[in-house]
Amino acid sequence: MFGAIIALIMRSTQSLPCRNASTGDPALLAEADQCVKCGLCAPHCPTYGLLQNEADSPRGRIALIQGLLQGAIENSPGNRQALDRCLMCGNCEQHCPSGVRFTRLLDDFRARSYSRSVSIAGLLRYLLVSRRLLRRLFALWSLSRKTGLAAFLQASWPAHQRVAKILAFLPAQPAGKIKTIPLTSAKKTLSLFSGCLSPDMEPRLINSSMRVLSALGWQVEVPSAQGCCGAMHQHAGDQRQAQQLLQINAAAFSSKQPIVALSTACSAQLQSGFQAMHDTHQAVDILQFLQQQDLTRVDWRADEQTLLIHTPCSLRNALAEPDLIHKVLACLPNSRLLSLPDNERCCGAAGSYMLEQPALADALLQPKLDALALELRQQPVILVTANIGCRLHFVAGLRARGIEVPVCHPLDVLAAALPIEEAISPIPCLPKRGTG
Repeated sequence: MFGAIIALIMRSTQSLPCRNASTGDPALLAEADQCVKCGLCAPHCPTYGLLQNEADSPRGRIALIQGLLQGAIENSPGNRQALDRCLMCGNCEQHCPSGVRFTRLLDDFRARSYSRSVSIAGLLRYLLVSRRLLRRLFALWSLSRKTGLAAFLQASWPAHQRVAKILAFLPAQPAGKIKTIPLTSAKKTLSLFSGCLSPDMEPRLINSSMRVLSALGWQVEVPSAQGCCGAMHQHAGDQRQAQQLLQINAAAFSSKQPIVALSTACSAQLQSGFQAMHDTHQAVDILQFLQQQDLTRVDWRADEQTLLIHTPCSLRNALAEPDLIHKVLACLPNSRLLSLPDNERCCGAAGSYMLEQPALADALLQPKLDALALELRQQPVILVTANIGCRLHFVAGLRARGIEVPVCHPLDVLAAALPIEEAISPIPCLPKRGTG
């Protein structure tokens, strides 16, 4: 496989003018042809750094796409394996001198050959489309805990990484109702995009966000007709479903007020999706929104705490705001802000990647958990990250290693620092998993 990739790289750099694009997709080939195979992206690719396999580098994957489109490589699961192992983190794009938009290229390639298949990740994407089905799943899980079935499942599949990962994510108790925070004096209104998982996995985050926004003078609406942002479907190649979800959300929200999203991956998907649709809705991540507000108007509590900040790839690369969490949380007096070491590397969550590639996802997470454990030897910390997938991935990894650390969204930290009569406390933000 390695020799074939090298041969493709050499051929693609030497014979671009002579390529017969009619054997493949001309638009995709033209996008792929922008890569000059310089390799400057390779040191920044997490999977290449982990596997040291040329096929798992960005230029190797582009050579694979070119070979598959031209028929030079058989379109088999084995030959597509390196493409399946891509995190879609976008690191390579930040270091590409030719401006290759690799994530869009791989999205479009996957869409070209997309077919529905039975898999755990495929089931998850199906469930995300229907919040009603998702809530029924959570209710069944809660019932299984009471009957002892949950403990049996956890004991029965200890070696099944994908199942174990899902079981580690599920909450110990069903989510309570989201509390509406009335603010009759508010003159401004915004709409909150909660996403498909937060209402059941992290209802506290929605309440935290509403309290912080209320303290800043905003009335918050949470439209019930909203749905999944479609990011997982988009990156899996199901662009038709992703487009339908964008249209559902466009219909659910008013275009006359800002749409504020709670997860950076959702924010990136909504922004790029609405722009591609030429839609007038203005989506913004809640951290981007807070940066535009006067945070000094709130008398934040001066609790001493150390916040260890993880920057999600969707915030660093897709939204191009690598320092945004630091900037927003800088308003908190007596809070020490530290960056998680090796923050420019993906944690391995990457949407459904942690279910589809659990071994690689866990391997990418381990150095971050090691750094966190080292920091804990010096002082207590709160781990802060702005994407729900990253938080769930960290929580599962910490639980597996027996490390108890609060894992929070920045809005949970801000809500806990509101004046005492308004604050939500205490942290930790995500509940410990019980044994049933």
